[in-house]
Amino acid sequence: MKTIFDKTEINDLKLKNRLFRSATWEALADENGHFDEEIYRIYDELSAGGVGCIISGFISVSDNDRYFGGMARLSNDGLIAEHKRLTDIVHAYDVLIIVQLALGEYQNKEFSELTDSDIDTIREMFIKAADRAVLAGYNGVQIHAAHGFFLSRYISPAHNRRANPEQLIIEIAKAIRANGRLSSQVQQKTSAGDDANFTPQIDPEAAEIVRSIFKLRASGWNVTRIAETLNSEDILPPQDYKYSKLGKDAPQYSHHLWSPTAVKCILTLFNEWHASSTSKKIKAVVEANAKAGKYGCKQAAYGYIKGDDEKHTPIINPKTAPVVLSIFKMRAQGISPRHIADKLNEDGILNPTDYHYSRIGKEPTIAMRHLWSGATVKNILQNRIYLGQLAQLRRTTVSHIYYKFLDKPVEHSLYNLYE
Repeated sequence: MKTIFDKTEINDLKLKNRLFRSATWEALADENGHFDEEIYRIYDELSAGGVGCIISGFISVSDNDRYFGGMARLSNDGLIAEHKRLTDIVHAYDVLIIVQLALGEYQNKEFSELTDSDIDTIREMFIKAADRAVLAGYNGVQIHAAHGFFLSRYISPAHNRRANPEQLIIEIAKAIRANGRLSSQVQQKTSAGDDANFTPQIDPEAAEIVRSIFKLRASGWNVTRIAETLNSEDILPPQDYKYSKLGKDAPQYSHHLWSPTAVKCILTLFNEWHASSTSKKIKAVVEANAKAGKYGCKQAAYGYIKGDDEKHTPIINPKTAPVVLSIFKMRAQGISPRHIADKLNEDGILNPTDYHYSRIGKEPTIAMRHLWSGATVKNILQNRIYLGQLAQLRRTTVSHIYYKFLDKPVEHSLYNLYE
């Protein structure tokens, strides 16, 4: 029996195992598409992890693609060298790498505005980017036609009313395959849906089955008992139901029965959708409050207290404001943050965390040194609130289930002035 760690071949690609690292969005490039140094560290770590093949993150084929910031590019010959450096890092671990070529948008044009010349230009951008991929040492190409980007929308009848829109991708793939080195390794990434908003539509019959599953679970039934009940009532399991809607017979390998795993998957999926929807609503409220100028921090910055007005406008704290002023004065005299911290500790001044807990009459809930540090002083010196600006929406999380914080670009943050 083969395992995921066995060597395998896909056409002329020889992989050391069957593990693929799929493309993810890194946002580690400048406006001209040049890699940030961090990208090399990430791919070195990925390659060292033992995968057989890596599919790169979104690589735009256009110099003028401004769909969002942070896009890496392979849109001109000046970018080949840094991509060659990337592939060399990956190949050093006997790992293969496939480049994901994509286009976010084309000159901000609607599909109805595209001319035949525009289509020819887009086709050539993908073909030339693939030629550069060969020179950079990539082992294959993945054409990105998913997630609502240009090609994804172009082949969708919900967005593009042209005849045979898929012909563009076919022509791109054929031209790339004509290149000897990539002839057998041209892939395409495609979304499962193509309606205008890329959102699923409710099937009343299936929705009623889902409701019954949740009602039974709320009554305390375990997934095994729920599966047995569904089978006893001759309710089609998900795969059989899908094929019945298509007017086809389910595959022979289908068990044609509900399993506890199938029930559990449905419960998990819809719970995740609810959590995701709730997360979006909370973010919307936070953003609306920030845009209205409301101070959204849990506690005011050191040197301030939150006002009692509707916007919780920061008010100067007469007890700690002189400390902040002395910090800025010492820094203006050339004293380093580390030495400023030493001076504050010598003077017996409580650090911000200790002061906060002393003010509310509680003990700290975490172990701490109870001392000022250079980092604490540096954070105060860099905080825009002392310039009269409420800097909000500066950070976000990866998702509602992955709470790693990411710094937003400055242009996506919100700065409200206050007196």
